Amino acid sequence: MHGVERPVLVGPAGVVVLVPRPRGSRSIGLADPSPWPDRRHRMSAPQMLAELTTQLIESRCGVRVVCTPVLVVVDDEPVQIDRPDHVDVVHERVLLRWLSHLPAELDQPTIDRIAAHAGEPLLRPAA
Repeated sequence: MHGVERPVLVGPAGVVVLVPRPRGSRSIGLADPSPWPDRRHRMSAPQMLAELTTQLIESRCGVRVVCTPVLVVVDDEPVQIDRPDHVDVVHERVLLRWLSHLPAELDQPTIDRIAAHAGEPLLRPAA
């Protein structure tokens, strides 16, 4: 999707942003000592990416969705499912099976509308 720079899947299960899990990365802590009331300070990078993707889709298509971030493990390290930010971690070998078990959230007209606008730039040049 233009503007996201990560693979975005759109289908009956909703909108999923795939975030590759770097080799050797560990779960992160979300403790935020900041005094700012903005909840983005308490979000992990995958959560922030999903929220920004949600905003892009809503601004381009006028469709209200909630994008789901998924960390995709691409090497042979063990998969650590339990993250403090509750982002799912899925190995690339089982990603399609995992996606097929998600409940349906979007109908075909909504999927088509999002897909039609996915490649559009966020800002259009003035005519």
